[in-house]
Amino acid sequence: MKIITPRGNKDYYDYLVGIYGEDEKVVYDRRQYNVLSGSNYIAFNTNKLPQDRKKQKMIIYEWQSRHSRRVEKYVGQRFRCLLEVGRVHYYFLFERYLSDEDVVMIDWTLLEKRERQNHYGEAPMSFFLGEEVGYYHRHSPRDRFNFKRADVISNPILKGTFIASSIPAEEIFKALYAYLSSLNDKDIVDNRTDVQKAESAGFDRKTSFRNVK
Repeated sequence: MKIITPRGNKDYYDYLVGIYGEDEKVVYDRRQYNVLSGSNYIAFNTNKLPQDRKKQKMIIYEWQSRHSRRVEKYVGQRFRCLLEVGRVHYYFLFERYLSDEDVVMIDWTLLEKRERQNHYGEAPMSFFLGEEVGYYHRHSPRDRFNFKRADVISNPILKGTFIASSIPAEEIFKALYAYLSSLNDKDIVDNRTDVQKAESAGFDRKTSFRNVK
């Protein structure tokens, strides 16, 4: 795979191009990129914002291996989010709150990985920041993610984030390569007649289709 990106904006999986080699037919154009680490997005901004608060006591549902349990605990603002890499979806939950010293804390959890048939983002890789949730629902995170209400960040640079530390570089690279390769595949439509198909299989048009007694 060949990655086109401005100098100085490498991501943590880019080094694999040197290992697997460049494929000129499979190109990831990442010239229009967005650096997540230290950005102004609420999921990555460590500066204190007006809505930031300390944890509050709430009833929540914690998702644990296809099951959830109802617990009472102190939680901060909780958001669902999704990283789409080709047709692979990584579902995350992050919690933002102020510590006792009024320092912004952002705790991340990788909830689930799913291979999907559809691709939703305009770019090969996109980060979808979902709406805030007061509690975590009983259902699987993939069943309730609302793409229409999510903010979309195309071509994110992942290095320096929890995402980069929780997903191996090889997974990102291979998912991108598989998706971009699939875009080069074209369906071949056979418009030949039945006779033409038979002839291409070795039948003689004059002798093979007459009645033999």
